[in-house]
Amino acid sequence: MLAIYENTYGPDHPRVATALNNLGRVLYDQGEYAAAGPLYERALAIQEKALGPDHPNLATTINNLANLRASEKKYDQAQALFRRALAIREKALGPDHPDVGWSLGDLGVLLRDRGDYAAAEPQFQRALAIFERRHVGEGVAWTLNDLAILNRKRGDLATAESYFQRAIHEFETAMGPTHPDLAKCLDQYASLLRQMGRTADAEAAEARARGIRSGSSAATIK
Repeated sequence: MLAIYENTYGPDHPRVATALNNLGRVLYDQGEYAAAGPLYERALAIQEKALGPDHPNLATTINNLANLRASEKKYDQAQALFRRALAIREKALGPDHPDVGWSLGDLGVLLRDRGDYAAAEPQFQRALAIFERRHVGEGVAWTLNDLAILNRKRGDLATAESYFQRAIHEFETAMGPTHPDLAKCLDQYASLLRQMGRTADAEAAEARARGIRSGSSAATIK
């Protein structure tokens, strides 16, 4: 597909950048970071030249490159890229756009995973407010999940449990009671419950997650 686009549109066409992005994402998902990076970088260079440095399409490419750099443990580069993607989206789309919420969440995850909990929480809270105002149920669910993980990491297990319970409800409402993402949230909740010494509750959550993955029914977490 990439070669076809290059032959049809020329090597510097935005459609070539899209193809590079898509191929880079496939390689990234396969763990081929060294191969994915140059594709993202070339896609970004094409987009900057064809669309300008502040076009919202650049944000997706920059975000992909940021995730790659984070996976390579190049955290300073990743953080700078996430902030650039966020700034582009805020300027082009407005501060209340759902894509701004997703950028805030990505930045929050990086800051949280670097141990900067104080800086991470405002990103998540702002993202949550955007998703709630714009009725983006999936965004609400994932941001609540991220806040639960944040509070668990800093030792506030009761607050973490509250966020997990809200996240489970939002996943059910927005994505359905058998969605794989709900199973992921249930597994994380179960891990917290085990840490709290609540083995029976953890086993119930794990059983429900297994039921979702196997396509069978399972008890609802109360």
